[in-house]
Amino acid sequence: MTGSAPPSPAAAQHAPVDVFTSGVGGAHTYRLPSLIATPRGALLLFAHGRLASARDVGASAVFLSTSLDGGKTWTAARRVLSDPSNRTMIAQQAVLDQRSGRVFLLANQVPCSRCHGLRAALRRRPCGPCTTFVMSSDDEGRSWSEAVALPGEGTLGSGVTSGVTLRRGRHAGRLLAARRADCCDCAGSPQSYALLSDDRGRTWRAGGRLPVGWTESAIAELPNGSVLLTARALRGRAARLGGRRLFARSDDAGETWARTWGFSGGGGEGGLRDPDCAASMISAEQGPRLWFANPAHATRRCNLSLHASDDGGARWQLAHVIHPGRSAYSDMALTPSGDLAIAFERGNHRFISVTVLPRPALASKEQDSDLRGNAANTATKFRR
Repeated sequence: MTGSAPPSPAAAQHAPVDVFTSGVGGAHTYRLPSLIATPRGALLLFAHGRLASARDVGASAVFLSTSLDGGKTWTAARRVLSDPSNRTMIAQQAVLDQRSGRVFLLANQVPCSRCHGLRAALRRRPCGPCTTFVMSSDDEGRSWSEAVALPGEGTLGSGVTSGVTLRRGRHAGRLLAARRADCCDCAGSPQSYALLSDDRGRTWRAGGRLPVGWTESAIAELPNGSVLLTARALRGRAARLGGRRLFARSDDAGETWARTWGFSGGGGEGGLRDPDCAASMISAEQGPRLWFANPAHATRRCNLSLHASDDGGARWQLAHVIHPGRSAYSDMALTPSGDLAIAFERGNHRFISVTVLPRPALASKEQDSDLRGNAANTATKFRR
């Protein structure tokens, strides 16, 4: 890599820790981080372990690593959900019930190894319904319940970031997980939506769907109890949908969507650079602050950066450059002490790493002209 910007001062002081290394611990490649922080302070990081190759399809398993010291050290990777039929299990995501501390793990299984759900859907070549499984842990991931198929979820796709427990408004306590309906037999209609539970995870149902072309998504709660969802636009549909990076607000906790908007992906004042990649989003414990993490580059998956918004996602400001090199999918979690843990794919899928920004760094004013200039240099000069 040449000509890249350095990380912001706060990120430089808290270098990433490599948690999953491809080729080590049982998987050829680890992807799709899903991160949660439990009420007692444990960090649980899940990854999609692709056993034989880096391809999206093929035999795979869900792996877990845990940190009990705020992200400084991590346990060895271990399988928590395998695919005994040698089929593809895609895109696990964790959901924490903040009231009980119970951790739910949602995972999606494709019924045939020749099928990559999105491609099959777009080509209208279904190979049978996908199945969403759910399992839970009451001891911070040390043991798990049996994985059970969710009834009625046979075609409702998968998710790539952790879910949320709503804390405010008339739907307080509801569990939500951002999903995408682009599985094998969705008849060419990939859409984002939220999976909902109002009984602490005993049953789940789908909320309202967004327009065709909304895919990998993340979800966060707004101060008034509304919900904000952000999604990657399906390649080829960005122009008609409003941009490569899409946002939608729901005022009834995911049942319907009141407003949608998007950013072109090229940056600009108040906008976001986005190279056609999944992103993550989380709300602060107090106040209007939202955090958004993605590869902040117009064309390449590099320059993993943290952005802040105080107006419900209408405008974003660069806050920290986390990693200027190759970086892709991410997820975030707030610890009980107020630190922000960011898990992200690093080095062309060689690692899944975690950086923890302490609360004082989050309050610092690093969105200055020098930092914005460094990010712009990265967008211009990054070549490898």
